[in-house]
Amino acid sequence: MLLFSVFLLLLWSQVANAEGVMKSDQDKPDLCLLPPKVGKCKARLERYYYDDETKECTLFYYGGCDANENNFEKKEDCEKRCGDTGKLVCPPVPVGKSGACVESCGDGCTGGQLCCSNGCGHSCMDGIKKPIPRTPLLGCPPVIGKGSCKVEKCGVIDGQPKCPEGQLCCYNGCTYTCVEGVATEKPEICYMPAKVGKCKAKIEKYYFDAEMNECTLFYYGGCDANENNFDTKEDCEKRCSGSVHIDICNLP
Repeated sequence: MLLFSVFLLLLWSQVANAEGVMKSDQDKPDLCLLPPKVGKCKARLERYYYDDETKECTLFYYGGCDANENNFEKKEDCEKRCGDTGKLVCPPVPVGKSGACVESCGDGCTGGQLCCSNGCGHSCMDGIKKPIPRTPLLGCPPVIGKGSCKVEKCGVIDGQPKCPEGQLCCYNGCTYTCVEGVATEKPEICYMPAKVGKCKAKIEKYYFDAEMNECTLFYYGGCDANENNFDTKEDCEKRCSGSVHIDICNLP
């Protein structure tokens, strides 16, 4: 009887552990989906972030301030928190299509599947990786007619005031002034995270930080780059940013 009780206890422990692992995989924190954030400071601190594209924890050089939560001192800490599987969610129901109007999940799904809506009832389905939420990128609104020439000019010339947070320096048909940005479509590369790569060089590059809606300095290792990698801030802004940076010699 004692041996049978021990057997049941061990069996229950294994089932509980398996459920815990499955739950852990599905409940991966959203911080693991954040891009690496170098920050505006100039330090060069070795840190690790979880790269959702490669499914591994990768070295990058942190500037020392303005970090987000996807920032770990040790690779082991990163792997412990984020692992190598994405958070799973139910797939979207195709528009205009639905499955059988029955509830077929029963006592739960097995094999890592989720109980999902099929458009009418529910059935067990393979989960899909949760997509990374995208913050709309802001750009200058289109110029319609001639705006006021008496408004305060923004920081296109040294000494002029910079725009408040959330506004952009845009041409209004007469001069450059601060206005509210409008949502714009940007190239796919502007949403890519900064990719330091596995090499050990320290090359100053710029990437477009979609979370901050600005081009930010980072230190590129010298290999394994993605396309969100620019030699100058101006090149980055020309491709991805909505703010205006112009040659003051060409001002009217």
